[in-house]
Amino acid sequence: MNIIKKELRLGFKPFLIWLVGLFVLDIVGLIKFTGVSEGGVSMSAIIDQIPRVVQALIGIVGINIETLSGYYAILAYFVLMCGCVYAIYLAGNAMNREIVDKTYEFIFTKPRSRAAILSMKLIVGVIYLAGFTLVNIVFSYIGLSILNINESIFKEIIYFSIAMFLICLLYYAVTAFICSICTRPEKGTFYGNVFFLVTFIIGVVVDMIEKPGIVRILSPMKYFPPIEILQYQLSIFYIIAAIIIIVISSILAYSYFNKRDLKAVN
Repeated sequence: MNIIKKELRLGFKPFLIWLVGLFVLDIVGLIKFTGVSEGGVSMSAIIDQIPRVVQALIGIVGINIETLSGYYAILAYFVLMCGCVYAIYLAGNAMNREIVDKTYEFIFTKPRSRAAILSMKLIVGVIYLAGFTLVNIVFSYIGLSILNINESIFKEIIYFSIAMFLICLLYYAVTAFICSICTRPEKGTFYGNVFFLVTFIIGVVVDMIEKPGIVRILSPMKYFPPIEILQYQLSIFYIIAAIIIIVISSILAYSYFNKRDLKAVN
């Protein structure tokens, strides 16, 4: 329990910094919706003239930006990217903080197994990811209340939040596994970010293809595309796929971490 309290304390300041960015995306982004909806110019017509590859990069393929739910879908896409990067950061800290801070000899000589200590550290990361998701919901509603419009997108916000949490957990678990097999701590987080970048690019390719089929499984960012969430759909196949990846990555992370040669870096 002391380890959990320590990890929560150490992670609180970075969490607040991430919330500042989340505040800007949610509240400031939603406030700008009034400019889009009242601008007198058809945004859909403008978007239709944008190359599909650019639409795919910013997550607006098949989205009607002139509706509140469609506009929110774009904001949710950017929040998802931030959440995934934050998940990678949390996983790197959970796996490598003691090695970087040269405190591994103190914590791992406690009468606890490596698996127990790692579990407590990883639980803290999940807590912060859950907090990030919940605060995103709160900020979304604050932004909507500022807009003072009658249209309700409560269901859409919840669906986007569930999808984001599950995808962030996937990147969290995969990065934890990557960190467990890297001999140098900075390499684990680096490769975690490379994994995110590669899967993001694959996601852009998926959006470029009319019927991507099974290729979509290579990009977690596209497991729950906005156009499906706006129809209140979360694919059971991809929910199961995400859970399987999370479980396997977690098991491998524990396995390799137990065999890892813990030593401080210069």
